[in-house]
Amino acid sequence: MKPPSLALCGHDPRRSVSLRGVPVAGWRCGLVSISHDGYECFDPVDKEVVSWLYDQLLEALNAPDGASIGAGCYHLKGRGGITGATQELETLLASGDYPYIIRSDAKGYYAHIRHHKLVGLLKDYGFSREVCRVTTQLCQRMTVRRGIYQECQQGIPLGCSASPALAAIYLSPLDRAMNSLAGVRYLRYMDDWVILCPSRWKMRRAVKLMNQTLSALGLCAHPDKTFIGKTSKGFDFLGVQYPAKSQTTGLSLSAVSKGRLNQHLMDKFSHAARLYEQGRLHSLGAIELYLTHWLRWAKGLGLAATNTLDAITQTLQQICRDTADVMIETFSRAMLAWVKKQQEKTNNENEIITKERVVTGGHVYGGLTDMHWHCLCGECPYPRRK
Repeated sequence: MKPPSLALCGHDPRRSVSLRGVPVAGWRCGLVSISHDGYECFDPVDKEVVSWLYDQLLEALNAPDGASIGAGCYHLKGRGGITGATQELETLLASGDYPYIIRSDAKGYYAHIRHHKLVGLLKDYGFSREVCRVTTQLCQRMTVRRGIYQECQQGIPLGCSASPALAAIYLSPLDRAMNSLAGVRYLRYMDDWVILCPSRWKMRRAVKLMNQTLSALGLCAHPDKTFIGKTSKGFDFLGVQYPAKSQTTGLSLSAVSKGRLNQHLMDKFSHAARLYEQGRLHSLGAIELYLTHWLRWAKGLGLAATNTLDAITQTLQQICRDTADVMIETFSRAMLAWVKKQQEKTNNENEIITKERVVTGGHVYGGLTDMHWHCLCGECPYPRRK
């Protein structure tokens, strides 16, 4: 296919503007290349403009009298992230005031965002013409993947620093609609949200309002990821499985998280096997680092380290059973030995810290490796966590 003209790609002298002031005069988004995993890569000039746009959006979103997004939106900087959303949801469920829940997300969210509606929301929030023009240029970009050029008519870039802020603004009508319902609690992270309701009647009203709002935005709820019912039946949200009332277990990893872990480990083992055949594999340090970061992520969600290590062990054992590749099986067994060492280390740390727990003047200090225990006297800096 013949590549488009340089003018269509945005390669003109007006793009090389100084970013010391407002970086909008004559700027046009350049050609964006898409990597093998679907992320879009911008050139240095465009990255600086995108960073400027992100700063402008974030400043307005966090302003007390600006285009503020509700406190239930956790994926913006300074809102608490996944950890904050998980802890808030756990607290609300423990109160027992919300027996009904709506858990859903938008199907193909980034790819189905309509440009004219997004720019219209920016204008309604009072953003400047420069912000709206830069957003339009960013949305109507020219992409290239494996030699195929395409002009984007819908959707926002995947992997762009400004995309989370734009995504937060695009779903702001849903935030306002849910927050307008009395007695209903609403939490959202990116395009995943939960709506906690005190009664069945309010749950039905929230479902109707949610579908109407999504339809007006050109979106729809994902049919396979939507759960509507009682919280006592259990559900998953942001990779965490909230158990049913009949189960005595605490929070655990969801089936989706375990499936992604299995797939990522298989990809890394396959890559390591290719490096071994080429004589370029020196250690499995990259896989150990990946599992270390994965453990840290699970710990941030409030999951016990022992339960997470058990889930990793089960995943590695399943890979050993299912694979027919000798090298992948060898790597899996090597990582099983590494996980066993981590389990022994965690058990030893828990035993030492438990022995060092002391009680002084009615205050309890100490705790396990992944949580700290404090008394409820009101003077301690952190509340006690179960």
